[in-house]
Parts: sequence; C-alpha cells; structure tokens
Amino acid sequence: MDTGRDELGRFSPGSQIGRNTQFKKGNVSPLHGRNTTLTCRNCSKEYIVQNHRKDKSHFCSRSCASLYNLKGSRSPMWGKSNIWVIGDKNPNWNGGSSKTDKLRHHNEGYMNWRRRVFDRDNYTCQKCGAHGVYLEAHHIIPWRESIEARFDINNGITYCKKCHAEMDKFRKVGVL
Repeated sequence: MDTGRDELGRFSPGSQIGRNTQFKKGNVSPLHGRNTTLTCRNCSKEYIVQNHRKDKSHFCSRSCASLYNLKGSRSPMWGKSNIWVIGDKNPNWNGGSSKTDKLRHHNEGYMNWRRRVFDRDNYTCQKCGAHGVYLEAHHIIPWRESIEARFDINNGITYCKKCHAEMDKFRKVGVL
C-alpha cells in the first residue's frame, strides 16, 4: 500500500495522502469551473477571478486600478511631467502666495498684530458680539494684496470662527 511518504517520512508529491482525498496527481482541482475570465478596464489584459468576485473586480492588479483612477478629468495632473506643472503652469497655482502664507502664522510680527487686534476689539466678535469663543483676526485688505497693510492694526478685525467663514470669500465653503 502506498502511504504517500518517502523513505525519510516526508510526503511525496503527487501521492495519495488520505483515503478520500481528491488531490491526486492529474486530478482536477475542486475549484475548477468556479472561475471567470474578465478584461481589465485599464490595460485590456484578460485575468482570472473567482465567480463570487466577478461583479466587484474590474482590474487585473492594484497598479492598474491606481492608474485608471488617475486618468481623465479626475486629475488635472494626469499625463504631465513634473517640468510642466511647476509654478504658474500648475493648475493649482495661486499667484505665488503659498510661501508667504505658510510663513504668516509663524511670524512674530503677525502674532503681535493678531494680539493687538484682539486687545483693541476686547476679544469680542465684531459681527455677532460673541465673547469667550474661538476668535480669528481677519485682514480687511487681504494679506497677499498689500505688504504695507499686513501688520497695520487698522487693517484687522476680530471675528468668531463662524462669522469669519461667512465674511471671508476664500472660506465660504467652510461655514459651520
């Protein structure tokens, strides 16, 4: 009788392991016929997927799914090399203001201006009169439009977060 083991006691490939096993050399896998061949939406390559996943699977690999999701109108950067998307050629270009905007909140002059505006307005929202809430100092003449007026106390007004979102044209999306 074939035990399915070699002289060292290891299982031999292609041998019968148990009395009722189907995994003999040359037998068909029990999963045979439960697979479907689909076509990748990105590269049009055919790939095999199990039947229970045929409605959920659309790509042959994760990299094809990632590439497909970056194509077309979903990303203005699709198909452009880095050289063409630097500076004013980038679709997200905002007039070169990002460097100064990042430095604004870490600037000692800005922090002093902000504190002086709050002191002048007695830490009260100038639109709704809220006191004891989170306050923001708003530039009447925008930061990027006037270098001279950036730290002028007369160019600032105190708003609560909600009123600032309503007043600031760049933040209307963030109304609470």
